[in-house]
Amino acid sequence: MSTPAHVLIDAARHYARRTAGQGVRSVNLQLMDGTKLKIEVPPAPSEDWPPAAGWHARGEHGAYNGTTFKLPGKLAALFRELVEAGEAGLTAGDMKVKVWDRHTEDRTVQNAVSRLRAVVRDALGLADETDPVESSEDRYRLVAVG
Repeated sequence: MSTPAHVLIDAARHYARRTAGQGVRSVNLQLMDGTKLKIEVPPAPSEDWPPAAGWHARGEHGAYNGTTFKLPGKLAALFRELVEAGEAGLTAGDMKVKVWDRHTEDRTVQNAVSRLRAVVRDALGLADETDPVESSEDRYRLVAVG
């Protein structure tokens, strides 16, 4: 596969995973002169789900060290953003912009983080005192649990 097609396919994979939680089978293009092109996309090498280690998100599902769980609505979006943020984490302001909008009340973010903690604890069989979403220095991040 040529480099330009490879870049396009990587971008399409990222876009599809981020917006729909799925892989890509093909990329269809229509050029300015009306010519239509279809590029078949081979499976990505990392299509195995769930990955064996760490925090991962796919659509409305989360995973930690190979165990998957379903996340409803905005919790899935919040979880995806926390996974992507990694060690750096997110501020409440970051979450508002990325998951809701900048006018969202602080309490909405706090309630969503609390619900996310409960869903993850339940799915992974963690004790109530285990906190999978650490908050420190005004940032929230997913931490190793278990």
